[in-house]
This record gives sequence, structure tokens and C-alpha cells, in this order.
Amino acid sequence: MKFNKLSVLVGVALLPSWNVLADTIEQTLTFAPDNCVPGWYCQYKASPSDQDGLDTSQLSSYAMEFKSLPQVPGVNVGESIWSNGAFVVSGGNAAGQEMQQWPEFSADVVFDGTPSGGSGGGTEGGTDALPTENAIIHHVTFPYDDAQTTIDVFHLNTPYATDVVISNLIAGTLYSYLVEKKYPEVNFNKEYLVGSILSQLLQEAGLSDSRINPDYSAEAKKQPIHEPNYASSLLAVGQGGPYQINDYNKRLPDTTTAGSLGLINYDALYQGLGYTIDDQDSGVQGERVGPDSLEDIYFGPIAATYFQFNDINRLEVLAGQSWYQNQEAWNTCFNTALKDERFTSDPNALRLTDFLINVIYNAGSYSVAFGDYLDVCVDAYGDGTNFDFTSELPYLNSYDLGPEEYKQKISASGEEWWYRYPRQVSFYADQLFGEDLVASGLNMTNNQQFTVADLEPVFVKVFAQLSYKTQQDQLPTLINEGTAQQAFAQAVETAGVTLETRYSLSDESQRSALFDFLYQAFGQLESRTADLGAVSGEITGDDNGGDNGGTTPPPVDGAEWNASTEYSVECTTVTYQGQEYQNQWWTQGDTPDPAEGDTYNKVWRFPGAASNMCP
Repeated sequence: MKFNKLSVLVGVALLPSWNVLADTIEQTLTFAPDNCVPGWYCQYKASPSDQDGLDTSQLSSYAMEFKSLPQVPGVNVGESIWSNGAFVVSGGNAAGQEMQQWPEFSADVVFDGTPSGGSGGGTEGGTDALPTENAIIHHVTFPYDDAQTTIDVFHLNTPYATDVVISNLIAGTLYSYLVEKKYPEVNFNKEYLVGSILSQLLQEAGLSDSRINPDYSAEAKKQPIHEPNYASSLLAVGQGGPYQINDYNKRLPDTTTAGSLGLINYDALYQGLGYTIDDQDSGVQGERVGPDSLEDIYFGPIAATYFQFNDINRLEVLAGQSWYQNQEAWNTCFNTALKDERFTSDPNALRLTDFLINVIYNAGSYSVAFGDYLDVCVDAYGDGTNFDFTSELPYLNSYDLGPEEYKQKISASGEEWWYRYPRQVSFYADQLFGEDLVASGLNMTNNQQFTVADLEPVFVKVFAQLSYKTQQDQLPTLINEGTAQQAFAQAVETAGVTLETRYSLSDESQRSALFDFLYQAFGQLESRTADLGAVSGEITGDDNGGDNGGTTPPPVDGAEWNASTEYSVECTTVTYQGQEYQNQWWTQGDTPDPAEGDTYNKVWRFPGAASNMCP
């Protein structure tokens, strides 16, 4: 494809000192975005030799990355972020991956000296002045400081933000409720489990002003979280919506092992997701764009909740297999240590539950990082009588340690970004709940307050998209709005509160009271419908042959590629049609292709390919 020079205006936040530039400087820069894959960030970079009046010491050390398709007669730059110039540092599955080398073309670009973000709006790529109240700073690295060039801002206390926060709080509290019901002996820190759902949204898709839904309506029963173009890219084939639950359409750990479940197996999600169990198990849904409901303000957080909840089931299924590499460690930690109140009396040990589930979600059940965090738990628990609360546990959620120092403190060996994620989730939850983070470099004062009257309409909109099945039903049916309203009203009466009762998220006792009230509402809803954790279409051992119940064996280095195997450990070598390949990230069902073995952004690459990132 051939491009002519195009005159365009690009608003860019030039950090760390954009104000050293003139108000407007015209330059010819080299772009490289052509056909950018949805969910990936493509690159453009200013060459120092072309910058003339630009401050090269400030600009040339960065590569600005953005999601874009070139247009004629203009260039749609889209969402821009900053990186270290070598790897994509944000963007779901693209995180940490080497960038595709796109065909280059030149364009005349006008740099506007006014930052694209600032205290009055969200920012991708930094800001001149961060807010100090009523906001959540996200897309951060550790140790944190406000000069970081990846920072985004979610502004609170707008009608949109209030709806989003409440829907994610309801989903997060339901997450805690489901875990507590199914695994009553497992101890966990409820606040961080509740806060992890909104935090996942912030980290995976972001809620800066330029990304959020500009057409939000307080009356709408369904509406997207993000602006249309961005929302569409998050629902592309292979993507998992704004929470990046990319395996939403699969049974985990696989389609043959007894006990494996996918999201559609949960009766509560059946009508909202809009496909069938057969669509899931046949792989048909994996070839489709994601359901719009994954991007819905009210349903999306609930889908993420069930995905996180299902990750525990996934590990429990795997830990029942003798060949699973983490079988002993998982059973020692989750099924022994985390049920021991003497051990979880230590606040750091109590955090292991939410840490482990977030690492499973982000890195996978076979990942080095997941094994490392399990080892932290197992080592601290010891023989069950002499706990080690001083060697590694104190550093579990340290915001003050850089990547390598943090890895050393918890004896980790994987790529550093896997160890950043659970701390990022905690950092955002701490901001939501008004924790003082000044000692960790962030000056932010938040005191979110909601009345019971604020909660009611969001509660009804959430549960009117969920479904349930009685013994007489063949398929789940939607919960009636009136039923949701009745359940909420009865919870108000039972809890002894009124519509004017106010909960402050920055007050620990009021947070606890809010969670208790929502627990009451969930229980009332279940009494009128069915168990919110109910599932259909379970696989039993009787349905499968073989000594291990039909279980797909774990990946073996050098073995023949298997479409059903979950390749969670990057750089696993497989053989396919006589040719060796190595996976660059988690994959399952992606067939190695000899025509793409030396291609960037393909998961299977030849071991000797220039694009192969494996050692």
C-alpha cells in the first residue's frame, strides 16, 4: 500500500517536560501503523535527525505507541501511550510483546504544545498536573512517582463514574460472596477481593476521559463502558472485552476434564452472554466477536467476577490431577495454609488468596509467576507449626520496590511484568478505599460515599441482565426487574437501613457494613430465584475414557502440538508437521503455521526466527 504525505494535527502529552517546546512545531516524522491488529498497540517514533527545533533529550528517548489505522486524507492516531521504545507495555495480551514491524510512511505532523490530558481530563502518556483528590491513578509502575509516563486518570464523582464504581462494587462484593459460599474455610481479605474487579478494568482497558462512554445516560438499562471505537476493538475476535477475559469462551482447564467450567456454564450468565454451551465446547464462539454485554456497564463487571471465581475452580480441577506441576503447592497453600486461621492471622498471609487468583488470571495456571507466588505461600507456611512471616511475606504487596528488587525479595524468576500486576490491582483498590498512599509517592484523597438509594437502581440493572434456572426450566431465564427490586427492598428492611443510609468507602467499618448489606441483598435474590453459583452442563468422569478421566496431559517440551493443550508457559517447544515452534505467550488451540513462523505478533514462531523472543 502506498501513502502520500498527509497533513495532520496530533495532540500529544510530551513528558517529562512538554513545556520546553514551542506552542506549535511542524515536523516530518516516520509513522508505522498500517493494519494494526485490534488489541495491539502499533508504533510511531520521531527520528532525532528529523526533529530540528524539538527538544531531542526529552522526545527521542521515547517511542509513542498507539492503536490506529491510517486514513486518507487524514491519520486517526487514536489512543496513545508511552513506552520504553522496545516493548508494548500496555494493552492486554499485547503486554510485554515485541512490536510488529509495520510498513512505514511519512506525514507532515503538527505537534500541539498543550498536553492531551491534564488535571481536567484523562491522559494516555502523562499529564502536566495530576489531581490530588477524587481520582484513581492507574497504569502505574513501581516504585510509583507522578512523573511516570504511562499514567492514566479515572476521575470520580461524575454521574458516569459513580455508576461504574457502584456496578463494580456490586460485582466485587458478589465475587467475595461466591468465594465465601463455595470455599467457606478459605480465609481472605474481603476488601481486596471486592476491589479487584474495578482494578482489573482500570488496568486492562483504562477509564481515562478520552476512553469512557461519552453518551452515558443515567436512565439507560444497558450501555457500554467505553467510547464506540475503543469498545469495538476490545470485543474483536480473540479479545475478552474491557476486563480482558480472553478465555471467556472456553472451559477451563479444558473441554474434557471432569469439573471444567466456562462462563456460559454458570446459569447466571447464560442469557447475558447470548451463546450456548455447545457454542463454547465446539469452539464456535471463539471465532466470533465478543458479546456486547462484556462491554456493558452493568453486566461486564459480573462477567469478570465469574471468570475470577471460575479460576479457583480451574485450579481445584488441575490440582486433582497427579501430573499437574503445581498440584502439591496448590493443595498445601489453598487447601491447607489458607484454611489455617493461625497462619492467616498475619495480614500479609491473608492477602495470598487475592494475589494468587489475580496471578492465575493474568499469567496462567502453568506460569512461572504463579509457581513463584505459590512457593511464597508454601515456604511461609512451612511444616504448619513454625510459620515464617518475615522472609518473603512482608514484601508481597510492597509498592516501594522496583522490578528486580521485588523479584529478589520474593525469590521470583519470571518476567517482571507478571509480578507488577497483582500490586497494581492492590494500588487501585487502595485508592478506591481512600487509603493514605503518600508514603508510596501518591498524594491522593478519596472519600467516595453512596447512599442506599444510589445503590438500588444499579443493583436492579445488574441483576435484570442475569438469569437463573429452576428444576422445571430447560434453560435459564432472565431475572425480572421486579424480583430484583423486591430482593433489594427486603434487604433494606432486614438490614435495618433506609434509602438515606450513607456508606463511606474510606471508613473501614462503613465499607464492612456496605458489604454486609449487599450480602443480604444477594441472599434475598437467591431466595426468590436460585443459587447464584449454580452451573449447568457439567462434565463428569463417566463421560470420558482413560485413566485420568479424559484429561488432556500438560505440555511437554518438544512434544507434538496438541490443539487441546493449554500452553501457559512461554517458550515451550512443540513439533508440528515435522517443524519445531515456540510459543511467545499463553495459547490454546492456535495451530502453528509455517507461513507465519518468522512473523511478529504470531504466537508460534520458529526457534531461530528473528521475531522469536525466547532465549
